[in-house]
Amino acid sequence: MASEIKMPKYVDCQVQVLWWEADEFIIACTTIGIGLMMHTIVWPAVFLFLVMPRIAKLKRSALDGAAMHMLYATGLFPLNDEFDDAMETEFYQ
Repeated sequence: MASEIKMPKYVDCQVQVLWWEADEFIIACTTIGIGLMMHTIVWPAVFLFLVMPRIAKLKRSALDGAAMHMLYATGLFPLNDEFDDAMETEFYQ
């Protein structure tokens, strides 16, 4: 007889940092860091206030995990230890 396994409801959710999710927080920190290296904070702040709502809107309109799949498809991140190319459609053993 199979026993019932309780699955967590939010197992695929990203970590929340302040009011941003983890990927948005990384973009914000990188932008602010570049601004600090350039000794200005005005342009990074303008960038964040103009671009971050658009990124959040894109994430809300897409399926969960769509941003990571876009990064996999462009080749910026490998899939896992076995498969490096996300666009590979055939696998020969």
